[in-house]
Amino acid sequence: MWPVTDAFKAALTQSHEKAQRVEVLQGGEVKAVLAVVVDGSVKVARGDAIRRSVDLTLVDETGDLTPRTARDLLAPRGTELRVWRGIVLPGGPELVPLGTFRISKPSVSLRKGGLVVSVRGYDRMKAIQRARFWTPYTIASNTNVASAIQSLATSRMANLSFNLAATVRTTPLLVFAKGDDPAKALIDLADSAGQELFFDPMGVLTTRQVVDPATQPPVWTYIAGEEAILLDAEKSLDEEYTYNGVIVEGENAQITVRAEAWDTNSASPTYYDPANPTASTYGPVPYFQTSSFFTAQAQAQATADARLLLVKGMLERVRFSAVVNPAHDVGDVVRVTRPPVADALYSLESLTVPVRSGVLEATARAREL
Repeated sequence: MWPVTDAFKAALTQSHEKAQRVEVLQGGEVKAVLAVVVDGSVKVARGDAIRRSVDLTLVDETGDLTPRTARDLLAPRGTELRVWRGIVLPGGPELVPLGTFRISKPSVSLRKGGLVVSVRGYDRMKAIQRARFWTPYTIASNTNVASAIQSLATSRMANLSFNLAATVRTTPLLVFAKGDDPAKALIDLADSAGQELFFDPMGVLTTRQVVDPATQPPVWTYIAGEEAILLDAEKSLDEEYTYNGVIVEGENAQITVRAEAWDTNSASPTYYDPANPTASTYGPVPYFQTSSFFTAQAQAQATADARLLLVKGMLERVRFSAVVNPAHDVGDVVRVTRPPVADALYSLESLTVPVRSGVLEATARAREL
């Protein structure tokens, strides 16, 4: 959850005035502020390489915003939009960044009210994904994983900022072929150190250790009631994507590894212990993963342990809508209390945040205890 003041949190549960800001960035510098945004939303999905996307609709009263050539302000030439949403407090607006998006697809239509410009954008991972290797790219053996991530990302996109978690993990000799996807390479590098990788709302390339949601306190509580901001909720249970184990295998010129991690919590409904298989009523349902990025058995085990935290447990998913809290991010742990549909702790998986009007739409997965 993005840091906000206590005054911001208190205002969320009361009637409040919304604040928005959309900045146009070129070379990382703010060149303009769009005051004509009439609609739009930001979508965030954990687990996707491109975690954030935006769709905006603007009314172009003067015609100055309509892109006619590649040199115009909203043309897709590396220009970015940084979208903010917040609350007007007595001391002024407090804004939270929703994302930094490279303009990908502007379109123009002539309607009764005038020119309407629609803009779609994606976080910076889209630009890295499109900058595929045009010559073989090599990472030397014994390169620190964080250093490898920073060098690779910098080779695909200039002027990046980084917030990389420290790690002692190293790489084997890695050679990526022409046409390989550098975004996938970055994600796989982080995964080999038990980390997840993404661009944060300010466009900073970030890695962090995968943490156990069961150890995280809730950052917000959604309840029904007169002063509550929860509007509605629905729940589903789906066995299709329920796993209770992870098996990781890898092979390169340096090492061959295999690691397993299982849900050995006897209180879990998906409990399974290979050492005592008859004690499980659910049985084994492993998730398989392969990688050639390992240099040690412990590295493979860390990856298996991290992946298990993301996939284990019965997939109880809650979808809910609420008054917009723009500070939320995927991975946040929240309590949702709306008996009999939901009354538990959940980890946010996806968010749709309106830029101007509308409600927060969220999907969350029950936190495994």
